[in-house]
Amino acid sequence: SRQITGPVDAPVTQRGRLNTFASLAVANYRWHWISGITASMTMQMRQIARGWLVYGLSESPLDLALVMASFGVPMTLLSLVGGAVADRLPKRTLIFATNLGSGLSSLLIGLLVLQGTVDLWHLLAIGFLDGALMAFNIPSRQGMIPALVGRDLIMNASALSMGAMNASRIVAPALAGGLIPVIRIEGVFFVMALFNVAAAL
Repeated sequence: SRQITGPVDAPVTQRGRLNTFASLAVANYRWHWISGITASMTMQMRQIARGWLVYGLSESPLDLALVMASFGVPMTLLSLVGGAVADRLPKRTLIFATNLGSGLSSLLIGLLVLQGTVDLWHLLAIGFLDGALMAFNIPSRQGMIPALVGRDLIMNASALSMGAMNASRIVAPALAGGLIPVIRIEGVFFVMALFNVAAAL
């Protein structure tokens, strides 16, 4: 019988080091991953920007809670519907449309703030719309992964996507908070609109 010598183990070690980012070698998944982290950055920035804006409008903790709930409640309640729709319609189209819709909603808030006409009901209505859009975006984005990578890379691709989302929870709020004194709150909403358009593209 043949004996396995030491040098044969070298490629295995090298492959193990590369396995962490193996899915990013797949071009279609790489674009999907960039789109996902960009969209997640926007979602996390939105929480800071809306909170800052609501408190500046009314300084009411109740109003702040209502605006935050206007996003979270529809996203939670409609997630099952979003998953069912994602199984029946082209996921790429859903991701494009929902990211573009979120970008337009951020642009609208920025324009309302710039004109000095923004009111609490605007934030409640747009918050509900954004939450509903995310209920369709997230299942579509997650469900698209198996079609982009091979079976051996599904777990790796899912882990990279979740890692990017978790990283955005740290980076995006800090970015939003740092931009507010520089470009003002309406500027932050314009940046979020650009991020969402980039995610859609």
